[in-house]
Amino acid sequence: MHQFSLRNDLADFGEWWLAELVAMTPAAVRKKQTADCTLVVGRDSVHSWHAAGASGDVTEPRELFEPQDLRVELEGLVRSAHEKKRPIVDLVLGSGRFLERQVAPFRLPSRRASAMAALDLQSSTPLDPATVIMLFATGDADRSDHRYFVVKRETLKPLLAAIEQAGARLGTMRAESEGGPVELYVEELGALVRPAWRDRLQRGFFRVVVAASAVLAIATLGHAQWHYREGIRQLDTEIEALGVEVKTVRALSDERNRRVEQIESVRVQRAQAIPLAKILEELTRLVPDDSWIIDLSIEDDKVTFSGFSSSAAGLIATLDASPLFSGPTFTAPVVKAPGADGERFTLVMKLER
Repeated sequence: MHQFSLRNDLADFGEWWLAELVAMTPAAVRKKQTADCTLVVGRDSVHSWHAAGASGDVTEPRELFEPQDLRVELEGLVRSAHEKKRPIVDLVLGSGRFLERQVAPFRLPSRRASAMAALDLQSSTPLDPATVIMLFATGDADRSDHRYFVVKRETLKPLLAAIEQAGARLGTMRAESEGGPVELYVEELGALVRPAWRDRLQRGFFRVVVAASAVLAIATLGHAQWHYREGIRQLDTEIEALGVEVKTVRALSDERNRRVEQIESVRVQRAQAIPLAKILEELTRLVPDDSWIIDLSIEDDKVTFSGFSSSAAGLIATLDASPLFSGPTFTAPVVKAPGADGERFTLVMKLER
């Protein structure tokens, strides 16, 4: 049941798609050719009109009671046609030659409308489906309801056979409805008379073109989609590879910046640093002869040294007076050196850069 419903949905989509293709066709392409002859089927006879030559003058109608008369009339039309190999014949069904019925009060897809019409014909009319043919209007797309027309096969078959045998071809078929003439689909008439090989070839070619166009459209879309996905995949691969490279370059750049900062820091420190020789020279000048240094260390801008002096307290004022040092202080109590003259001290001071 599900497969049957899916098949119907696909068929409805195909009909809609073909209708959209026809609607998109330029009007100049879809324009129907002018009929060379018009057959009006009345209640008791067939009236024939046809244009005489290229002037477009229409002859008086003639009544054709027998199919043989109709065939002779059409054969004469074919013989008189110079520019066209196969004259076009329009068929008009007069009042009383058809039955108009409503399928549904709303529009239906073509396949479902045909099924509903067949059901309505069997259940609501005394007509035998084998003796009639159901036709739908071509211009009912703007109507809110869906209708169909019933015509007896014995009415159409002799006319269509005469048209084919005479070498002409059917153009359009209209029904003289109460609301005005209604053009009918002629594709359904293939069940009555087999179309000429040229018509079958033309219709087959059109179907092949439509099918090929659909296949090409699907293939084009599929190819474009494949190219799009392949491009996205390649782009993702390139982005991933570039991401690894970017991380490597960023790490190298960070390492370079770090080293540059270290070098710059050392350079600044060296530029601001006081030479050790100058510090030793200044200490030699300031420390009196009764004092001597046994240990000296320099860290950043701090100088720490220890030693012996006969008067350690006097070193504070002497060192503080130097422009190179500031804030000399003892880091430990000054003690008397055992077994030696003088006092032991440890002193720290700041370098003035």
